[in-house]
Amino acid sequence: MPTAPAPTPLADLLAAAGRDALPDGWTGGEATRDAGVLTRRFVTHDGARVVFYALRADGTATLARASWDDVAGEYVVGPDRTERADAGTDAALFRAALDLMAEA
Repeated sequence: MPTAPAPTPLADLLAAAGRDALPDGWTGGEATRDAGVLTRRFVTHDGARVVFYALRADGTATLARASWDDVAGEYVVGPDRTERADAGTDAALFRAALDLMAEA
């Protein structure tokens, strides 16, 4: 089974982005590694919005923002979901996730 990319410590990602914390109202971001995939999930304090990304061992990635839909009873991924073959690194995806959090 492929090995998931090594995560960068969250504090280092924040520092590289010139921040000492996630945007106001957001929590999470701790890395998980399973089945060759590194993932990070960020959620608003009220749980209404989520930004997440997954970086696979082969370098491909998914980055998305989702909102809770009371009618559907689940998170619905927004139109800004991207699948990228050139995502590169945990750091690059983290910066893109910060942009999505700022827009939410």
